Amino acid sequence: MSRVENYEPFGSIGENISEDTFKALTDAYEKEFGIKVDFKANDDTSQTVNKKISKAQNDFINKYFTRVTFYEDYSYESFVGCYKPVKGADEKTGEEKLTYEFEPGPFINIYVRAVRDRAQNEKPHNYLLAIEEINRAKAAAVFGDLFQVLDRDNDGNSEYSVKPETALDKYLKETLGDLYDGTISLPSNLYIRATMNSADQDVYVLDSAFKRRWQFKYMDINSEHISEERTIILKTKEFPEGKEYYWDTFRKAINAKLQKKYEEDRWIGSWFFKTSELKMINAYMGAKDRSNMVNPLADKLLTYLLQDVVRLRPEDLFHNEYRNISAVRSALAANTPIDEIIDIGKLKTREDADKEAAPAKAQTEDKNGEEKQAAVTEAAKQETAVPPEPEAADAEQKTDNGGSGGNT
Repeated sequence: MSRVENYEPFGSIGENISEDTFKALTDAYEKEFGIKVDFKANDDTSQTVNKKISKAQNDFINKYFTRVTFYEDYSYESFVGCYKPVKGADEKTGEEKLTYEFEPGPFINIYVRAVRDRAQNEKPHNYLLAIEEINRAKAAAVFGDLFQVLDRDNDGNSEYSVKPETALDKYLKETLGDLYDGTISLPSNLYIRATMNSADQDVYVLDSAFKRRWQFKYMDINSEHISEERTIILKTKEFPEGKEYYWDTFRKAINAKLQKKYEEDRWIGSWFFKTSELKMINAYMGAKDRSNMVNPLADKLLTYLLQDVVRLRPEDLFHNEYRNISAVRSALAANTPIDEIIDIGKLKTREDADKEAAPAKAQTEDKNGEEKQAAVTEAAKQETAVPPEPEAADAEQKTDNGGSGGNT
């Protein structure tokens, strides 16, 4: 399953971006937020400039992006809004008293911003509502009658509108004024994106009427990208002193064994281990005195596999003498090769993987270099060109069957 972790309207911003891209970004941020960033005519941006870009980008994200996570008890009142008690003072006596005010939820908050933006700008910005784990709550109940506005026409506007209940109706009248016509319908600049893992246990089933208003795109758990920094040191029968492997290589070898008999919700995902946990494993593998060290390889991964995945059939993955966690932990502490503990076959080391990937990587770098030079040359020809207005990247109302989706 993939997750909507962030929203970068201008794409990924690193320390080495092309001059024309950087210039367009800084001009756009200055126009949107009044933040002046001095342009430096070199490939590497300074730490100060990067911090300014990060600040401006975060401001941009917070303005046009809202993220919410559904859970079992999540409700319509949490998502849309409801009356909540507020402490105040009596106008006559000054004594403290309890009053009730309507507090909008994340859906109404971003809806109001999108409606105002479209009314105030000839070219409105796009707004994105990201819903994590949409099937961990009763999604149709959370949306209530608003699920009807999810039907979109060819222009991206809701085909149908709904009349809100009294409390919400009053709030929208006070908040939007003349922009509110007494009904709710989604504007074309408001997108909804959601993630879900349909293979998870103890989740709710989305009913067909709700599901048909979304487009689905399946994301394979084994297709997720892992950066080169995420490596793990393992001791194997081939390399008993230890070798560095890509974490991606190791987890996919485990998944290859599991996929024959187990559903995907039991497989090992990219971020089963945080980067800090991989560093803990690597430190453990290289230490002589491990008495006070934590080893997530044993205490998290192998414990999960043995107690939660293959508990009823440990022989599906573990070799005979390692059918309990005590034996597994003792074996790792004694430097027993990992492929003697679990049946994963021969693993390709990081060194071998890099050698195999080197020709393709060199070709990609050459192509990127040519494109970068062409972009700089084009930018030099168009010094007087107006930079693009900062506009949120195109996003789609979607739900993920473990991934991303598309327009309704």
